[in-house]
Amino acid sequence: MTILANTTILAQQSEHQKVKGENFVTVDGVKLHYRKGGQGPYLLLFHGFTLSSHQWSEYFSELSENYTVIAFDFPGHGQSERTGKEFSFDHWTKLMIKAIDKLGVNRAKAIGHSYGAITLMSIAMQQPKLIESMVLISGAHRLDPAMQEILLEDSFEKADADFQEYYRKIHNNDMQQIDGIFSDIRKFVRTREVFSVDEIREIQIPILLIFGDRDTFYPMEIPIEMYNALPNASLWVLPDQGHTPVWKTMGADDMIVGVFSKRVHRFLSK
Repeated sequence: MTILANTTILAQQSEHQKVKGENFVTVDGVKLHYRKGGQGPYLLLFHGFTLSSHQWSEYFSELSENYTVIAFDFPGHGQSERTGKEFSFDHWTKLMIKAIDKLGVNRAKAIGHSYGAITLMSIAMQQPKLIESMVLISGAHRLDPAMQEILLEDSFEKADADFQEYYRKIHNNDMQQIDGIFSDIRKFVRTREVFSVDEIREIQIPILLIFGDRDTFYPMEIPIEMYNALPNASLWVLPDQGHTPVWKTMGADDMIVGVFSKRVHRFLSK
């Protein structure tokens, strides 16, 4: 009986920790999708542009052991609705702040990739008491001008076959939605500098910066500029890695994938 009872308890805990989708919150008339699960302090996960909360699935199991994970889909991504308005970085950021508030989260740790990292910087500046500490992966205050020009010409058709299949999978095989996402990212990258160095100096919380040294969007001078400006930052440079340096499904090194969760947990639990 004791063994059976313990097995049942463990099964219930395992089920409780699973990060599950099909959760929605509506703010300003926009229905946003999120995945949630786990136990412990809140941990917000923000994906990169053109991706979705599915991006974090490699790490849901490990992260949910110590945190209550909430992974959003940005507007028009995954299962979230488009806003019905012209793309605006400020508008999207305000939507995310309202969604977090509506879910009753008033204090959280956070991890963001690329556009998700940029959004977290904006949230930290607007709501300094909300984010306790954060990990920013491949996302900085400005884009390299050469990459800005490339992204302005980017499209679904220019992605390789594997990525096209992945986009269809995470965006419900809806080509209208996918085309809208690429249109939005072109509008975003027209703003070369999202924040000034002086602005990011105001972010006082502990930050772990993670960049691959082969990131085509961010040559190393940009993360170093960012590291020097932020008053409470650490910088982890991953050798021979590009813009998605910690995702095995996107080409990351096995050794990095193996230590990422542990390194992040050690940083966030300080």
